Amino acid sequence: VLAGVERSANALGSFCMAVEHAARQLHGHQRWQLQDWRVSVGLVRVANISTCIAVAEHLRLSGMHVMTYHAREPLLRRAWKEMQLDRILRRTANDQELQGAMLEQIKREFVPRGSDAIFVVVATPVEEVGRDHDFDWAVIEPSSAHSIVQTAGRVNRHRLHSIKQPNVA
Repeated sequence: VLAGVERSANALGSFCMAVEHAARQLHGHQRWQLQDWRVSVGLVRVANISTCIAVAEHLRLSGMHVMTYHAREPLLRRAWKEMQLDRILRRTANDQELQGAMLEQIKREFVPRGSDAIFVVVATPVEEVGRDHDFDWAVIEPSSAHSIVQTAGRVNRHRLHSIKQPNVA
């Protein structure tokens, strides 16, 4: 049994590293300039809550700005997160609210000028239901074809920028 747990932990660690690699690569393709920082807002969609929490912690430790979004959050916290996400991710060509929120976070965390600021929402399928969010990129854990299409539909949703590099992995 212990060998199975160890193998499972190694698989999760490898998965987290693969997600981080994909996120950094997609950020490199889809980032944009916000004052002195290169920023992007990404979605990592995973199948279950334990994976959501593990991936979020890994990405946070790697220096990304991370928020989890899943169904097991306390109702008031989840409602607050939904309100914040709805406010800043209903994007248009003029992203003043998103940019203001990002700048506030960057400055609060003392991100050095001229560096990359990668914002990531790590979510379970709750992101697919009734959300009108627009991310710069997404990393999707394979599940059903319907789920992949729903999640991919949250990328470049409002702005409809011309894409020269992949924005979904």
